[in-house]
Amino acid sequence: MLPAKRKRSAAEAPDSVEKSLAFAAKCISKIQLNSNSKKIGQEASAKRLYQATEREVRQLLIRETLVGNDGDVEWDLCDPVLLVQHVLDRSSALRAVYAEKLAEHPMPWHVVIGFDEHVPGDKLKVKNLRKSMVVSFNFLEVGENILQMDCSWFIPIIMRSTKIDEVSGGWSQALRAFLRRMLVHDMSPAKAGIPLTIDGTTRVIRAVVSDIISDGDGHRQGLEWLGAGALKPCFLHGNVFSKNSGMADANCVTIAEHNHARFALNTHAEIYRNASIVVGARDLVKDGGMTQAGFEHVRKTTGLGTTSHGLLADADLQGSMKILEVIVIDWLHSLFQEGAMSIEVFEMLDAAKAGGLTRERVRAHVGSWAFPKHFQSKGNQLARFFDNYRADRMDSKRVIVGGASEQYVLYPLIRHLVDTEVTDPAFANNVESFRAACRVVDVIKLTKTRQIDIRLAKGLLLESIEEFLLKHKRAYGVERIRPKHHWLFDMACTAFRRQMPLDMFITERLHLRVKPEAELVRNTTAYERSSLALVLCTQLYELEKGHLHSGLRGRVVQFPGSSSALCADALVCSGLCVGTDDIVFYLESAGCVLACLLDDGELLVLVEELLLVARTTAQTSKWRLTTTRALWKASELNLAHAWREEGDGCITVIRI
Repeated sequence: MLPAKRKRSAAEAPDSVEKSLAFAAKCISKIQLNSNSKKIGQEASAKRLYQATEREVRQLLIRETLVGNDGDVEWDLCDPVLLVQHVLDRSSALRAVYAEKLAEHPMPWHVVIGFDEHVPGDKLKVKNLRKSMVVSFNFLEVGENILQMDCSWFIPIIMRSTKIDEVSGGWSQALRAFLRRMLVHDMSPAKAGIPLTIDGTTRVIRAVVSDIISDGDGHRQGLEWLGAGALKPCFLHGNVFSKNSGMADANCVTIAEHNHARFALNTHAEIYRNASIVVGARDLVKDGGMTQAGFEHVRKTTGLGTTSHGLLADADLQGSMKILEVIVIDWLHSLFQEGAMSIEVFEMLDAAKAGGLTRERVRAHVGSWAFPKHFQSKGNQLARFFDNYRADRMDSKRVIVGGASEQYVLYPLIRHLVDTEVTDPAFANNVESFRAACRVVDVIKLTKTRQIDIRLAKGLLLESIEEFLLKHKRAYGVERIRPKHHWLFDMACTAFRRQMPLDMFITERLHLRVKPEAELVRNTTAYERSSLALVLCTQLYELEKGHLHSGLRGRVVQFPGSSSALCADALVCSGLCVGTDDIVFYLESAGCVLACLLDDGELLVLVEELLLVARTTAQTSKWRLTTTRALWKASELNLAHAWREEGDGCITVIRI
């Protein structure tokens, strides 16, 4: 018989919050552990890190009481005003940025809010047991370069999905409470502003919410909209109906419509009137004045499921922001999260099977490429999209299954495969549809890398989306059309209306800040408080290490033979991440990076130039390595998407 385990006495058991944070603290690097401990003048230990992190967040936390399905639900989050004040107080670099931008931009400033559900663990083998909603925000006025830096974003909310399920109206009520903190509360950024002391002078940032970005499911939850499966699967356009609705006529269209001129925008009055009708219908059902079937008819015709505690039912918020003008439809998820491009890639590969392009050949092709260090870890996992674990799921859904950002890296590799190996005229319509879909993504990427003027992007996108849908219907009919195909038009109109394209890449990357801390917090009764504490300390650590601005990354040493130049293995320049052994383009020249340099305040790369051998497709070319070296300005570089060495000694490079 096994001896009984000795039970820990009550005196030995640490406080539950301390226990969870001390355990979670073990995931922090020794450098960060020592850094945080030195700040408080104590020896490094997980327990003392808990004490340091807990002090960081304690003064910022507020507690909201939400109406639950079975009583009140207590919810901890960071006050947005206090969070901004605290981070700027602790970071001189970020404070200097705000001082500069305050002198350039008048009030009010504009807040962009992003939210998405974070699922810990392997993205290709998802487990939803610890799913959480993560909210981040920033100010558009800090500029595109700063917005691309993860450490400049503020994370006030990490809310576990199991808690969201306890709340009446779910995430919509929680988002409503947060937006009231931003716009309606007496001490909100919109009313009282955010007081800051910069160089001994008190300045106040007054800010309004201008953009709320999420994927389709996030907006469905936040707006209590019925979403993709509804009779009206578009929140922005009131005359767009589901594919098999039978509603198409002279005034109404379905999601298969390719002519964007036929779409009619909803009005704010109509949205709020419909929300009020749904709330009233709910009350009638409770009082016995309406049947459940009648209520379902109301929901179906309005496309909303608004509750009295939801976002659209808040009269104060209706007067503080125009919901149709702040909603941003994310292109990344519309295309790649079981979206239009996920379907297109699957259908192209499925059709090409008849020509001998087997899944094994696709897997071998995808696994043969090298990638820039910036997304090398994603690239090295792409072959797993075509392993046996996902084969049945993809075949049953008829869509590529996996993370959106991973599929974004995947599609140029599939395009190269199609361009070089699918030459049978029998697949001409499939290939034309696939290439048209790629063109949509190309326009977006070229706009993000500033190769297309943002002022031209919307028109080019609408044209390319129309062409794609026409060619898709020619190849497959309307059977494979999904609401996300129509949402591409919504994306073009919402994500490209500012001076920079808005998307959820930053939100996806911020999950990397949340993941190591949040998934190790075991005591879920203090989940929000514990996770926010560690996430805040990680942000402060990154700011302290100089990650806010363009510059060298990693170990920095003196460049041999120079008294002024410093060198490192990587650099960041205006959002572009470059590392040694990456292949980069300077105008039409290509080179392999040997070192990253900083000389007299200018970022440079030392490259070994490549000699062009041949252009093989519109996006790919063959090069040969030379011994010629050159210094190129980092600000004028573009990164190759992927490359591989061929048997003839040449290097095939994919460039978008």
